Amino acid sequence: MKRFASLLLAITIVFSSFAGMSVVSSAVDLPANGQIGENVFYTFDSQTGLLTISGNGDMYDYSRYSKPFDFQETIKTVQIDTGVTNIGTFVFFNCINLSSITISNTVKSIDDYAFWGCESLTSIIIPCSVTNMGNRVFEECKNLKEITIPNIENLIEIKCNNGWTETTIGTFFRTGIEKINFLGTPDEWVKRYLFPPVKCISFNGVIYNEIELNAEKIAKRTFNNNEDIQNLTLSASVKRMEETSFNSCTNLKQITIPYQLISYTFDEWHYNSETINEFFIGFNNSPIEKITFNDNPTEITNKFNSLFKHETLKEFEIPNSVSYIGDAAFKDCKNLTTVTIPKSVTRIEHNAFSGCTNLTVRGYKDSYADTFCKWAGIPFEVIEEPHIHSFAATVTAPTCTEQGFTTHTCSCGESYVDTYISALGHNTEAKTVVKPTGIQLGYTVHSCSRCGEKQKVDSYTAPTGKQMLKCKARTAAA
Repeated sequence: MKRFASLLLAITIVFSSFAGMSVVSSAVDLPANGQIGENVFYTFDSQTGLLTISGNGDMYDYSRYSKPFDFQETIKTVQIDTGVTNIGTFVFFNCINLSSITISNTVKSIDDYAFWGCESLTSIIIPCSVTNMGNRVFEECKNLKEITIPNIENLIEIKCNNGWTETTIGTFFRTGIEKINFLGTPDEWVKRYLFPPVKCISFNGVIYNEIELNAEKIAKRTFNNNEDIQNLTLSASVKRMEETSFNSCTNLKQITIPYQLISYTFDEWHYNSETINEFFIGFNNSPIEKITFNDNPTEITNKFNSLFKHETLKEFEIPNSVSYIGDAAFKDCKNLTTVTIPKSVTRIEHNAFSGCTNLTVRGYKDSYADTFCKWAGIPFEVIEEPHIHSFAATVTAPTCTEQGFTTHTCSCGESYVDTYISALGHNTEAKTVVKPTGIQLGYTVHSCSRCGEKQKVDSYTAPTGKQMLKCKARTAAA
């Protein structure tokens, strides 16, 4: 009886062990799964933190108060497979441990607040298939430092509801983005002014320190706080620029801009309204050292006075196309030490340089600028008249072996050579015939008719074979 009881106990223990193993196995190995779209499904591996989304079509939209996943805070990685076309509103809301996401190139849109509060997300690549991104998609992604984004047509900067009583700001509102890799050109970028100020912008992976822009309008914050740009050119096709377009570009030292450029303020409280600024203030806190106008202005007025007041701008050269310098054009530009005025200037208003306490004007003797500075008491530095070369030509003719050329020499000693003519080469036009003798061949010598150099010998003739004896007469002996 005892032996039977022991056997029964052993069997009970064995079955209990197998039963326990089965329970543990099912809890560990079976992943969570569910549906987040009419034809979109998810699978979650709790051991790795990987959430895989597959299927076809759009995801559902959610609110911030309804979680699409019970394990929202344990998601570490997201893989969106081919076939999914949309990332819904609030889908990844507050996934605080989500650090990486791969989006397939079938996704066409990313809706409002899709990644709100994903504070572990440091970088993301948006595929070129995405053409629409909603409002505040990455809000509170405080550690999102780098993003790669295509030339998306639909981004949101300002969205006003009920007139102007409610304002929501931006696809990239409240993010920590420092670098954007834009998959397009700089000109396409200026049309997409919906980004926060960033320190670095690359175009197709290339960081430029010299940028030329041709877009008609440049909006606010376009390159604000950018640390890479050193040299900027705005072509004459650029007509308008908002006041903060290039503020705090910490290495921007040279700008070439059209004088006809208009500066304006975008009024966020009255959507789409603009206010033209009296002074140009698009480069505040950027260390501008050189300003050039590239549309041949005929006048310099106080339009760019604030630009001329930059602490880092020490010198300015007025273009040769300018004939008029207006009132207060350089007023109170205390940091300017040198302004160069060309002979083309024929009128300067009396307050044009008032308050320029450290200024010396450079110009030509007896020019209008010279006369004005004597009247205004402004130090004047005479520029030496440029030497006008007067070249005399000396032709060196070509020879049989040397090329010909023309040397142009100025009285100052400067010279240059041009009009090269190839060497003529030898000819065999000159002939000298040597007749044969009784014992020596006859022949013809061909020489160059220009330089006399012997070229060849031919036309040999045989000796005559005749000997000519010459006798000397003798007289008889005496």
